[in-house]
Amino acid sequence: MGAAVVATLCGRLVGEVEHVTLNVRGDNVAALRLYRGLGFTAVAEYGEYTLTARLG
Repeated sequence: MGAAVVATLCGRLVGEVEHVTLNVRGDNVAALRLYRGLGFTAVAEYGEYTLTARLG
């Protein structure tokens, strides 16, 4: 079902946008498999960070 939803959305975006990009965690194997199966390719890795303010 997820593949059908993403494929439908991408089909509707054809001609409207130049690129469709996704962010997905590197350990989300199911999502990576789904997106690769739809033709998406990895172009960059990113990190997530938390900034904690120190008062005083």
